[in-house]
Amino acid sequence: MKYREITDRLKKLGFRFYRQGKGSHELYTEDNGRFDESHSEDIVTL
Repeated sequence: MKYREITDRLKKLGFRFYRQGKGSHELYTEDNGRFDESHSEDIVTL
């Protein structure tokens, strides 16, 4: 699966880009207004 396919699926599932991680990693979070960085289950790392 290509990077673009993964990010498109995340967006369709209601995730949004949160911030750049270390190196080439990106963090995505659910776009539901209840994000808390201390809850790692709300974050997807690519």
